[in-house]
Amino acid sequence: MSSQRHDLAVVGAGPVGALTALLAAERGFSVALLDATPELGNAPPDGEYDLRVVALSPGSRALFEQAHAWPEALAARIQPYQRMHVWDADGKGEIDFDAASLGRESLGQIIEVRVLQWGLDQAVAHHAGITRYADSKLQQLIPDTQGSRLHCANGQVLEASVVVGADGRDSRVRAASGIGIETRDYAQSGVVAVLDAQPAFSDCARQVFTPRGPLGLLPLPHEQVSIVWSVEQAEAQRLCGLSDEAFCQELAHAVGDQRFALRSRRVSFPLRLQHATAYAQDQVALVGDAAHVVHPLAGLGMNLGFEDAAALITALDTPRRLRAPRAIDAALQRYARQRRRQVLPALGLIDGLDALFGARSAELMRLRAAGLGLVDRQQRMKAEFMAYALGGQQHAPGASVQR
Repeated sequence: MSSQRHDLAVVGAGPVGALTALLAAERGFSVALLDATPELGNAPPDGEYDLRVVALSPGSRALFEQAHAWPEALAARIQPYQRMHVWDADGKGEIDFDAASLGRESLGQIIEVRVLQWGLDQAVAHHAGITRYADSKLQQLIPDTQGSRLHCANGQVLEASVVVGADGRDSRVRAASGIGIETRDYAQSGVVAVLDAQPAFSDCARQVFTPRGPLGLLPLPHEQVSIVWSVEQAEAQRLCGLSDEAFCQELAHAVGDQRFALRSRRVSFPLRLQHATAYAQDQVALVGDAAHVVHPLAGLGMNLGFEDAAALITALDTPRRLRAPRAIDAALQRYARQRRRQVLPALGLIDGLDALFGARSAELMRLRAAGLGLVDRQQRMKAEFMAYALGGQQHAPGASVQR
């Protein structure tokens, strides 16, 4: 089979990969998008809410709008939230954030991953600068003088000046490029479910640090809520094995003054921290979970991936830059330096929060309660914290890149 040549080959057509492809195509790059799944249907998601949801930051939403991929047609399935309440179930410390005090309309949007994916798929299908290769699983990646040659399991062969690994935590691009990973097993699992909630959560997201582990509750339309409860693995098995009524009772006890009724099954997934030893090497770049996997307690994971996409395409700048291998290498190294500077502090913060709120000693419980109270009283500190979480570190395409 003859090979097709593109400026960029993005391996992985999930939300981060598809957004990367769209942002690149908007800049004029010719993009190959390798999708391991077969041809897609055009029917929009409907029915019950899916278990996979994301608290999308305003910065990430802006990127979707730039890429003409915001799923406006499914607005009824999207829940904006204006407030966030964080508290320690063992102590008196708490923090309240609200959009109005930050001069924003909202703190973000709670949206199903499949709704994001639908919007991206529609935009990809209609963009002349993107060629989507369905059912194309990367088998081999071979560097050459003009970039890389990609061989797929279905026999498809492609050539690209730059290869972007957006193929998840078990990235074949990362492995084929010889990039290592550092991992930490939290010995925890996240229990996820969708429930009816009374009183309704309305426009408020909640995070409670329970004795068993952090519990995040994200509001959905129609008085429903999506939860992720990060607990020890044996406890996750126990929670998933409870009757629906018993599970809802334990959840209500953890949150307080709340009634729940399950709308979905309960599922658990293992939690670990993972970080690539390099974000770029030769003419390959990593984005999203291929570069970093974080604990869900801070809600940063997918937003970090969208920021990767924006920073990478900003660094590459224009197709003309790809004519010189030195320019490509310089651009990829700028991207790698910038993102490591921004992601590593986030990883450290998440690790620190997990350790601090997992501790049961009386002294640490008093310290964290005092710390939460201090942050809640300091408006400037709260504003800086939320600016980071809401996308304040993000570089949209067209913005300058720190060198």
